[in-house]
Amino acid sequence: MKELASLFIDDELSLDEKLNFVDAIHDSNVFYTETKQLIDLEMVLSSDVTDHAPPTWVPAQPVIPGLINRIMSFIRPVGYALTGTFAALIFVFVSQNNQTVTETRSNRFVIYKPDVSKVEITGSFTLWEKVPLHEAGDSGYWEVTLEIPRGVHRFTYILDDHTPFADPTVPSSEMDDFGGKDSILTTEI
Repeated sequence: MKELASLFIDDELSLDEKLNFVDAIHDSNVFYTETKQLIDLEMVLSSDVTDHAPPTWVPAQPVIPGLINRIMSFIRPVGYALTGTFAALIFVFVSQNNQTVTETRSNRFVIYKPDVSKVEITGSFTLWEKVPLHEAGDSGYWEVTLEIPRGVHRFTYILDDHTPFADPTVPSSEMDDFGGKDSILTTEI
C-alpha cells in the first residue's frame, strides 16, 4: 500500500490508478493514515531550506582561564628563536661547503733584462693586473715571488710599461689575442 501512496505522491499513476487510490483511502483508515504521513514527510523534504542553522561547534573554554595563553606566549618566542637558529646553522653550513679552498704554490719569476728601467708581470693568476718585479741589485735581473693557484696559467712580462715579452725560460707559449705571445705555466701542488 505504501508503494501505491508513493506513486500517487510522485504523480506516477494513470487516471484509473488514481481513482483506485482514492477508493482505497476511503475504504481503509490505516491506509489513509500512512498516506497522510508520507505526504507530510514529502512536504518537509520539499520545503525551503532555513535561513539560519544552529552552530555545530562551540569552542571549549580553558579549564584554567589564561593558562593556555600564558603557555603559548612563552612557546611562540622560543619556537621563533629555534627556527632562526636552525636557519642560521643551515646558512653557515651551506656557506662553508660552497667555499672552495684554493691550493697555491710560491713561484719565483726571474727575467734578465739589463736594458730596461721597469718590468711587470701580468697573467691569469693576477687576473691580468700588472705586478711589478724588483731589480736584483745591478745584475740586470728582475724578480718577484707570487702565490700561484694550481692549474694552467698564461702570463707575460711588460717591459717599460708597453712592450710585452714572453718568458724565454718557459718552454710552452701561445699567441694571444693582441698579436703577442703568452707563456704557459702549469703548477702542481
